[in-house]
Amino acid sequence: MFTTKNAFDVLLWKKHEGDGKTLQPWQSMVSGFLAGTASPVCTGPFDVVKTRLMAQSGSGSDAKYKRMVHAIRTIFAEEGLFALWKGLLPRHMRIPPGQAIMWGVVDQVAINSEAIMPLFPMDHTSFWIISVHAYPSSGGKQCGGALLQYSCNE
Repeated sequence: MFTTKNAFDVLLWKKHEGDGKTLQPWQSMVSGFLAGTASPVCTGPFDVVKTRLMAQSGSGSDAKYKRMVHAIRTIFAEEGLFALWKGLLPRHMRIPPGQAIMWGVVDQVAINSEAIMPLFPMDHTSFWIISVHAYPSSGGKQCGGALLQYSCNE
């Protein structure tokens, strides 16, 4: 999805990787949503085949699908081309909104982390780890995060 999201950034907003241009959160969300829409279309047939190979009850010579190419040919012959994209609608209901939220947050964290990193000097033997955790629970939100410095002493 990184490549697809970057492609939409270039196409829609003329933002290239490393050019210093920052996107508004809504722009990152639009690019992420579109990347999340394109990705299941490309990977859908592989997911259908993987699911059918794993779900079949027979093995060896009893199996309906012998391997991936055989499964694609069999599904195409028995059910038609669009059978390879079964389940696309539920994936589109889940993946694009999640990618929109994720990219809106990731791009803002990247912008803000670039702004605060000069406050935390590093040498060549250390690096920073940014960790954010969110655990939904029935009792409400549980969130946590950490900014850790990992150092190697030679």
